[in-house]
Amino acid sequence: MLGEVAIKTQGTVDQPYSRLGKFDFGFDAPVFGELTVAEEDSQLSLQDELCQIEGPSKSHVTGVLHDGTKVTLIRLVSNEQSTRMTEGGLRHRFVRMFPHFILEGLVHLDPLEENIHQISFGLEHGSALFYDIDAFGSVDDGKPIMDLIASTHKSTRKIEIGEYPSVVYFNGKVKILETDTALGRMSVGHNPSWSVGGPEGISIKDFITVRLDFTAPIKFDEAINRLVRLLRFLELVIGRPQGLLRLTLKLHHPTDDVRLNIHWCHGPGRSSYKHVDSQGPQPGDILLDAIRRPEEFVEVARNWLESDFERRDARQRFDAVFAEQRTFDEDRIISAANMFDLLPASAVPSSVPLTDDIAQAKRIAKKAFRNLPLSIERDSMLSALGRLGDATLKHKVKHRAELILSKVPPTRFPKLTTVLEAAVDCRNHYVHGSRSVINYRLNFDLVVFLTSTLEFVFGAAELIEAGWDINAFIAKGSSMTHPYGSYLVSYKRGLAFFELIIPPRL
Repeated sequence: MLGEVAIKTQGTVDQPYSRLGKFDFGFDAPVFGELTVAEEDSQLSLQDELCQIEGPSKSHVTGVLHDGTKVTLIRLVSNEQSTRMTEGGLRHRFVRMFPHFILEGLVHLDPLEENIHQISFGLEHGSALFYDIDAFGSVDDGKPIMDLIASTHKSTRKIEIGEYPSVVYFNGKVKILETDTALGRMSVGHNPSWSVGGPEGISIKDFITVRLDFTAPIKFDEAINRLVRLLRFLELVIGRPQGLLRLTLKLHHPTDDVRLNIHWCHGPGRSSYKHVDSQGPQPGDILLDAIRRPEEFVEVARNWLESDFERRDARQRFDAVFAEQRTFDEDRIISAANMFDLLPASAVPSSVPLTDDIAQAKRIAKKAFRNLPLSIERDSMLSALGRLGDATLKHKVKHRAELILSKVPPTRFPKLTTVLEAAVDCRNHYVHGSRSVINYRLNFDLVVFLTSTLEFVFGAAELIEAGWDINAFIAKGSSMTHPYGSYLVSYKRGLAFFELIIPPRL
């Protein structure tokens, strides 16, 4: 709600470190410095005795750390510069720079070269999105299995089997799903690791990787762009923004393909609340079930990404408001309404038919105003009459809502279009100062309901067009760890409050 304090996490979720190294700025000699990797607090600290570092930023700089690791720093921005004089009159310049990306590995990367074949990453809540509960498990009555292991075990030591043998396992199915998309070949898989075992026990840990393999090598910026487009889709399905884990890319090298680790210092982040984070998204609340309904997940992902470039502006705006989660203010409902105006012509009507009497009134009014002397008022009215018949924001919002209403039972979202019209009126109040009998500030819970309705309709309509079965999602019920599950549960209560503030028209 408005006024609550959010805890923000940004960038890739990496272990922080600081290392010394030498960095090449194109001078006769490298510059000595210290590189700190710490998400949005990352920095390159330099001591430049020759005072050669000038300018506010660098597109990219390469360096070699003291342990031999090669790093490429992309989009370096100068944060602070200072100069000191020694007793001998020698000037020392100290420079601190912020790198947006830090790439580390066996080679440097030229970000302007088309040589990236693959990018992969993990998600903060990847195990909830890809809830493969049968991939790992344990067997309490493991004697038959232990007998087989003991009989085939190649060791100088004999395995003694006790009364209560137990077995832990990974079923060996590494691939979760794979499909071709407009961005490249998307694949999702398990990456299990385990200890050798001993007197302190044994454990199996899993890390789920999402990977894009490109049909042709691309530049660094394009690889990041495609990652972001895929991430926007996955975040909607999960229900909240995601921190990125183990972000890597693979590039072609003359001797062999090389993998580089990427630290995205100010990248995708998460604004949320402690009680939401501690609970985490429940697998049953996630919009698509990639394990039990993989065909639907693949179809929706492919269709969503196929249309993503055309709908990029609208979806970027949606992603920004959806990331706010439980924080609402006046600007959010403005953005939530405007994203419908950003949809391309293929998604919304460009015009609406006029009834005969309205069309006749339009012709009469235009003729009357044309005969008036030139004035701001005359020209404004002629302009408004010229737009009569063009699809308005209300038309576009209601058109997208029909995609939902045509799928669900009539009792699921009663009076949804009425609520949407009121949401546009609220937006117009904050944008144009349109007069309203409603005191939105005193009834801000109404603004929250109207905003949530716009956001639900936008995202749900996009998913339904891509092949999402909304009724299967509704039938599951919800523990309200996804905003859309919360909206489903609370819609009728919100509608009752809406009608208390805005009585139904007679």
